[in-house]
Amino acid sequence: MLRRRGDLLLLLGGAACLLFGGGVGCDPVLDGVDLKPAYVLTDPGDKTSQDWYARLGGKKAPGSGLAEIPYPVAPSFAIEARVGVLDPSAVANSADAEGCIGFRRSDGGEEYRLCATYLTSPSRTRVFSNLSFTESDCDGASFAILRLEDDGVTAEALFKCPNDANFATLDDDVSEWDTGEKWFPFLSASNLVKGAEVGIDDLRFFSAGPFEVSDEGDIAFATFDALRAGIEAFLDVEGGASGTSNGTTMDALLNGAVAQKETAGAFPDTNAAKLLAKAQKSAFKLVFGLFHGGEEKYEKSFPKTAASIADALGEMEASF
Repeated sequence: MLRRRGDLLLLLGGAACLLFGGGVGCDPVLDGVDLKPAYVLTDPGDKTSQDWYARLGGKKAPGSGLAEIPYPVAPSFAIEARVGVLDPSAVANSADAEGCIGFRRSDGGEEYRLCATYLTSPSRTRVFSNLSFTESDCDGASFAILRLEDDGVTAEALFKCPNDANFATLDDDVSEWDTGEKWFPFLSASNLVKGAEVGIDDLRFFSAGPFEVSDEGDIAFATFDALRAGIEAFLDVEGGASGTSNGTTMDALLNGAVAQKETAGAFPDTNAAKLLAKAQKSAFKLVFGLFHGGEEKYEKSFPKTAASIADALGEMEASF
C-alpha cells in the first residue's frame, strides 16, 4: 500500500500499468465507470496517513471496466490483489459491485476469473470463481484478498478474508494453459452504479519467465521483473523492513537488461537503451543507500526510477 501523493505513479504502475505514464501497455476499456487513484486515511485524525489504491468508480449503471496487461506469462504464474470496497463511504452504494482478477488466452477462448462481490443483509463479501460453482463468504467484510495461480498442470483459486493469516483454497481445476499459447493477466469490474466502487490494492504478478526465449523477450521480461522487484522493495521499506533483497534483485535485473541491450541491439531506433541505462544508474544509487540507512531516500526517489523503467517498457512494446 502506498500512502504519499509522491508515490502515486508507483501505485498505478504496480496496479498493472493501469494509468502509468509512458505507456507500459494496457489501455483500459471503461463503460460507465472511471479509473482514478483514490485513498483512505488509515488514521482519520491524520490527513497525511493516506493509503492509496486504484479505484474503478461507477458513473452510470451498469458500469464495467477491463484492463488487460499486454505481457504474456509462463507457468508457474499467478496474480494476487486486495479487491472490493475499500472506501467506507462507498459501501452504501456498492451492493452487488463485482471485481475480478484473472488470466485469459490471447484469442479470448479461455480464461480464469476469481472475483469478489459485496453483498448486504447481512453485510459480507462473496468470493467465487469460474473454475467451479464453489462460493465462500467473508462475513462483515467489504473486500477480500484474492490469488489465482497456474503451474501448467493445475489452476487454483485461493482467498483470504481481512483477518485471516493464510490463504484458503476456494477450488482448483486442470490447467487450460498449453504450450505455444499466450495468456495475459487482467483486472475487471462490473455491475457498478453511480457512487459505487471496486478498489484494487496490493496487486502483484508472478511468472516463471518470458513467454518465448528471444533477445526482446528476455530483456522485456527482465525489465518488467525489475519494476516488480523495485515495488516489492518499496513495500518492504514502507512496512519497516530494509528492502535490500528486493532492491538488489531490481538492480541486478536492470543491469542484465542493459548488458543484453548493448550486445544484442534488440530495440533499434528507440530510446530503450538510454532509459534502461538511466534507470540502472539510479537503481544502483538507491540500493546502495538501502545498505546504509537510506530508506527514506528510496521512498522519495524510487517513483522517478519506476517512471524510467516504465518508459523503457513503452519503447520496447512495438518491437515484440
